[in-house]
Amino acid sequence: MKLELLTDEDLMHLLKRGDKLALLVLYERHSLKVWSYLLKRVPPNSAEDLFQDCFVKVVEKKDGWNGVLKITIRLQTSYSMVQ
Repeated sequence: MKLELLTDEDLMHLLKRGDKLALLVLYERHSLKVWSYLLKRVPPNSAEDLFQDCFVKVVEKKDGWNGVLKITIRLQTSYSMVQ
């Protein structure tokens, strides 16, 4: 199965089951968006830590993901939570 062809929702279901490659695909798919989002809101030197924290929060909160929120909204929410 090519993970790159799956939807974010399918990847999150795989991540919930412990598939680390699903996280890699989500990271590759959304990292530029998250980075741009952060750079618009915080200084670049703060953005690096927040960037990593956003993806860590997605993993930590994966079991609470209910399929309703898009992953980009979840990442933006994670950014708000780490501030």
